[in-house]
Amino acid sequence: MRESAVTDALPGFTTGLNTVVYAAFLHYYLGMSISKILKNLKIHKTLLTGGSLAGSWHALANLLRPMYSEIHAKIRGSTEAVYADETGFRQKGKKFWLWSFSTKQEAFFTIRKSRAGDVVLDVLGDIFHGILVTDFWKPYLAVKSALRQWCIAHFLREFKKIEFRRKELPDEYYDFKKKVRRLFNDALRESKDNTSTPEKRQKAHKRFLKRLDSIVFEDYSDSDVKRLVKRLKKYRDGFFTFVIKDVDATNNHAERIIRFAVIMRKISFHTMSDKGSETMSILISVFKTLELQGKDVFQETLSIVRKEIELKKYRSEERRVVKECRSR
Repeated sequence: MRESAVTDALPGFTTGLNTVVYAAFLHYYLGMSISKILKNLKIHKTLLTGGSLAGSWHALANLLRPMYSEIHAKIRGSTEAVYADETGFRQKGKKFWLWSFSTKQEAFFTIRKSRAGDVVLDVLGDIFHGILVTDFWKPYLAVKSALRQWCIAHFLREFKKIEFRRKELPDEYYDFKKKVRRLFNDALRESKDNTSTPEKRQKAHKRFLKRLDSIVFEDYSDSDVKRLVKRLKKYRDGFFTFVIKDVDATNNHAERIIRFAVIMRKISFHTMSDKGSETMSILISVFKTLELQGKDVFQETLSIVRKEIELKKYRSEERRVVKECRSR
């Protein structure tokens, strides 16, 4: 006898699928704490424990793993802009890092103990064929990228830090600041010109690099100016990619993507195990990707999980038939 797959609950669980996905939606998308989720479900006459919720979320994440792998593959193989960022995280009280790699359509999260370049290499590979948009954190240099766009907002914030720290500054500092800000503003204005042709943008790109060279090769005596000049020289080729390519001039997209996870960290504090961190990585990646694609996160997740349950049932039946045929 053959039976159709039960798609109203996760395999091995008695709690309804709607309830499990709804609770995961509240926790991993809206950032609600587990205690508040249990109170919310109690209002709807559903009595569960925190342990049963966590177990169901692990099972849910396992079913969504193929989509998580697909998101990773799209990020890794992208030829467009990928925005990367990282923030501190806690796993059972110990220091970990939450990494985010996103396009305008997909978001991939992973929680790792390392904040070094090995994570970037693991996610993007040795050679990345797209445009990598990041701040100036050195580990991002571990991967060879076709093009880069360094966040100009992060660079300009250095001026605020210097002025906050130092009460008196020399004239050469203000002269340097004026030239750099004017250069970046002119480049931003050029990138927003919708009537500009590719040839004109290429010429503008060369012109901005030439202006940058004229600034950094002047003689400076102030220590902070020298430090910023050194950064301009080191990252020179990646400051004006946004002039010739369809990419943001800042890393603001990555910071907006990771912000909801930061809020969630402040509410839930930490995960308790590698399995918990993996579950969180999968679920927030799937939920955020569906949001970026303009889909109904809750309903679309339900649909994906039901299809995965049916597929799992089909594969199980297929293995059973093959086993019977071999035994004969």
